[in-house]
Amino acid sequence: VIYAARNQHTHFNEQHLNEQNREVFRRLSTNHGYGKDNLETFRDPSFDLEIPNITSFASNITRLIGWRSLTEYESDMKQLLEI
Repeated sequence: VIYAARNQHTHFNEQHLNEQNREVFRRLSTNHGYGKDNLETFRDPSFDLEIPNITSFASNITRLIGWRSLTEYESDMKQLLEI
């Protein structure tokens, strides 16, 4: 998810994001649990690459994973490195 967000942010002005990154965003936009019968019908606009007025989804991803401050990011990284 982090890598896909980084790629989308860095390459937002290109015509086509690579398929693996598009798939990450497709899953984020559809696997939200709303209207379980219509997962493909309702796409969360926070992660839908088809939304034309959003150029970077990086802020949406950092919100999703809880990185709203340097402290939160550092805490996660320290926990990952302790393993």
